[in-house]
Amino acid sequence: MRKAFDKIEKKYPRRKKEVVGKSIDLGIYAIAYREAVRRKWKTIGVPYQEFENARKFPVSEIVQVANDYSTYSLFFEMIDILVRVGGLYRAKDEVNEAKRANKEIYEFNVKADLRTILDIDAIQESRNSYVR
Repeated sequence: MRKAFDKIEKKYPRRKKEVVGKSIDLGIYAIAYREAVRRKWKTIGVPYQEFENARKFPVSEIVQVANDYSTYSLFFEMIDILVRVGGLYRAKDEVNEAKRANKEIYEFNVKADLRTILDIDAIQESRNSYVR
């Protein structure tokens, strides 16, 4: 995450930066939010219903989704740059959609530790990387 944020900071030193993600304090979202806070960047949470019972990160702003609007569509419209760290199916679909929308993308692959990881996509990626 730091590598991606360093690249963004170097490329856009004068632009205001905001980290937009699921408003949860888990996995890569927790890492991204903490790094944003360390850099004094604004943090924005988009509440996903599937994570309503998860521990929340104290983001600077929570964006409410209108009843007739997709949470994912709102998230996607809010971002200019997509950073993918790990993940498999869902993350790679997001990257493909970002490419179609001509958004800037930073991608990093990681191997997951199955004893501690909570993200199902990362678990699947880790399993695939060890299966021969």
